[in-house]
Amino acid sequence: MQGWRTFSELTEERKTVPEGAATIVWCAVSNQLDGKGGVYCQNIDIAPLVPIEVGKPGVPDVCPWAADEQAAKLHEIF
Repeated sequence: MQGWRTFSELTEERKTVPEGAATIVWCAVSNQLDGKGGVYCQNIDIAPLVPIEVGKPGVPDVCPWAADEQAAKLHEIF
């Protein structure tokens, strides 16, 4: 990843204010996002989808049902 830090699990560790703002600024100016909509970003990059068996609230990256309506219906998200 291009970001400064990555997290394998949610902990009490927090990012600094500049680290927290970095992804928002990157999203605003990155040409990597040109022509792309509906993506989730984290740590100065596009967040990857996690396998459906791993995806659950609190897991880093993007749960499949956040990007796929059929997966959301299977998990009763909608």
